[in-house]
Amino acid sequence: MLALGVIGFSATSLVAGKSSSLAIFASCRFFFGLFASAINAPIYQLIASNFPPEFRATANSIENSGYWLGAGIASFMVILIKNYGWRAMYFTMGGTGVALGLLCALFIKNPIIPKQEEPI
Repeated sequence: MLALGVIGFSATSLVAGKSSSLAIFASCRFFFGLFASAINAPIYQLIASNFPPEFRATANSIENSGYWLGAGIASFMVILIKNYGWRAMYFTMGGTGVALGLLCALFIKNPIIPKQEEPI
């Protein structure tokens, strides 16, 4: 689900960069948000299943710092937009995201969650 979410929202950026229709661009932005909202649950499940309780707060804080790091990197996209146009920014961000999503699909495996016995 994580890889599909990342590939999905990145693909919408690629389509938005290619579009010349406001309706298509707006629908791409809508689906961007839809796909982006699908990545939080798998990330927190991976943290919960791969880190012992004493390290989960640290893992969560590192994961949450990614939002701020992404915002900082996005600030540099202004340089790309100034030199190459807004479409180049969408292609750069979308292409990078698709590549990272494919890496997620290849290397991140679903956690095996032990089945809990129901209380009697």
